[in-house]
Amino acid sequence: MVWSLTSGEMIQEIVSPVAGYISAITWIDVDDRGETTFAFGASDGNIQIYERIDDALSNFAVLPLGHSGLVELLAWDPVHHRLASASDGRPHIWNFTPDKNLVSITSKLDKQPYVAHTVHFYDNGASILVSYLESGEIFCYSIEP
Repeated sequence: MVWSLTSGEMIQEIVSPVAGYISAITWIDVDDRGETTFAFGASDGNIQIYERIDDALSNFAVLPLGHSGLVELLAWDPVHHRLASASDGRPHIWNFTPDKNLVSITSKLDKQPYVAHTVHFYDNGASILVSYLESGEIFCYSIEP
């Protein structure tokens, strides 16, 4: 559900039974209107993007089976308009195109036998940091801008 913190009213209820449970969510800023868009990952590996248009939310991009399992994390790179996700111990980077689609831009990054706990862009979006829950290890991956 999407709620207005100002009025306390529900703006929209998003029901996506095919995608399973929502397991990760992040705001994404795709233009100069501010945070009007968000992405969520689901338990079946789907990633969906929603944008607020006027007073309504409208689904405009779905990445079916972006992962083979539960999407554990999402992070947004406002510099290059990219989305990072993690699932099954492996991070993945997606380019958010001008026609509002997600296109994979990473080959298979190293898979770890652990659950990814955090993922963050840094170095102006040229790299990501991924930490893993059970091991406490942090990995850095460079990404072509």
